[in-house]
Amino acid sequence: MDRIRMFYSNIDTKPRVLITHFVRFLGFYVEGITNKDNIVINNVESVIDIYIISDAYVEERTTSIEVQEEEKSILIYLDGWGSDDLQDLLSIHYDDQADQIFLQQLSQHILHIVSRRVDRNKRLIGSADSLRGLLGVFIKQYIDNDILQITLFARCFRAHYVLYKIVQKKYRSFVAWLEQMAASEYACDLTNYMCVRSKYEVDLICKVNGFKLYFDPEELREVCEELLRKYVDNETLHILQADISFELNEVWNKAGNEYADIRLNDCAYAYLKQGIILQNYVRDLDTALLAYRVAVQEKEDYYLAWSQMGECYEKQNKHSRAADAYEQVCLILSGRYHQHVLAPLEIEHLYNAVVRSAVINEVMLRNYALARYYRELAKSILEEIDRDDYFKLVWDDEKAYKMYFPLVKDKMKVEIEGKTGNEGRQIYGTREEKRRDNHVT
Repeated sequence: MDRIRMFYSNIDTKPRVLITHFVRFLGFYVEGITNKDNIVINNVESVIDIYIISDAYVEERTTSIEVQEEEKSILIYLDGWGSDDLQDLLSIHYDDQADQIFLQQLSQHILHIVSRRVDRNKRLIGSADSLRGLLGVFIKQYIDNDILQITLFARCFRAHYVLYKIVQKKYRSFVAWLEQMAASEYACDLTNYMCVRSKYEVDLICKVNGFKLYFDPEELREVCEELLRKYVDNETLHILQADISFELNEVWNKAGNEYADIRLNDCAYAYLKQGIILQNYVRDLDTALLAYRVAVQEKEDYYLAWSQMGECYEKQNKHSRAADAYEQVCLILSGRYHQHVLAPLEIEHLYNAVVRSAVINEVMLRNYALARYYRELAKSILEEIDRDDYFKLVWDDEKAYKMYFPLVKDKMKVEIEGKTGNEGRQIYGTREEKRRDNHVT
């Protein structure tokens, strides 16, 4: 398996999302470990272990910092942390590092670990003869085109049209450069995979925003299938193939089988997708719930799976269980909410969980005090849309801030209030009017 295991506190947003997104382009699947004892529940071997050590990480742990397999571990230090006991391990001090410098150091450490493996040639990252040179030029293009940032702000929900056009220009420039690399001295399976992943990202952004796809999904699938014949155990390739089937081709039954591949048995994302297909297409809510439960067993802070679980329970009229699932969303996202570093998608799901909790407690469970608490919380969550903490954290560029943050903010208000707020306000308004009328009577 081509897996990187990452141990972190979910409060440490920027290094976590940067590492996850970047190493995905290298063909790795990232398994996030956030439990307080660093417990790994499966027996899948990881190629590399990354520890993001910060104030939050140390405060959350019930034991001292323990590195399980030192020969394949990389330590990312935040908040001035370091360790005299772990000086011999590969490490990076993240504080005040430019993203390009950080990724260069990270890639060097990854290459150092992978180069010592006897099975290097069986991996996508081992297919390049000039891997160090390829990663050097790739990182520059990745940073120059703001690939992480435009993905975060254009893929989750419909982007502002102006921002969408800018995103398309940057991503297509990135794809064109990758195609040149795939036809040059850097031609290898890894660059072919990078091209397919980038084209998928472009088309998914088109799909989310209601525009015609630039690339043929069938051609993307064919490249995936060809690569899978060589790298049959690569989780990321299996996921990409299934995502193309589901997100781009909308062939949910085929995608369902691909997400259920035996090589994805320990992949929380695959179980989330299986649950969504079972819930929305097969209409088998009981089996969908089983899939969501496995997803949160594999990744305990998987708020997307808890959110879907809440919707499933609501459809079954199991209101107490639905409220419990939404409460898990609130608990998982509470740390970043209090630090004002929620991503747009996180604000949307947290707001939805709070609104649904208020509705359930007021209309179904008759717990009016708790419903009032959630109503007030919903108002404060909407205020997070106007805060720029998250944007500045992940897109530390004054020009980008002035150009794009107003567009992101305005579109978030339309999308989030439109999806969840109107329903909540209508229900609350109706209930409050009835209660006032009854009180007057």
